[in-house]
Amino acid sequence: MGKMFANWLTQESVLSIMRNWPKFSEWVLGGKPVYLHGGHLIDRAGYQKFKEFMLRGVELNPEAFIAETINWAETEYRSNIHVKPLDQHETVG
Repeated sequence: MGKMFANWLTQESVLSIMRNWPKFSEWVLGGKPVYLHGGHLIDRAGYQKFKEFMLRGVELNPEAFIAETINWAETEYRSNIHVKPLDQHETVG
């Protein structure tokens, strides 16, 4: 949450935001009892709708910073997890 969505929050602000998660999840899933990763829930709803749900009724501290958008770019070491060098004698194809 701190890296992509919000920075410089007090503990109370974080807890208030997280209390909104169940309602957001229920809304996105239409009340169906299925599991979907949080990032996929945000993708389905769109970031602006996610932000609207998560900040509903939350009193942010003055130093709080809420991201205008979320950049879903992967961390390089995660995106290269299945990459390995080819042996000189291996052929591709």
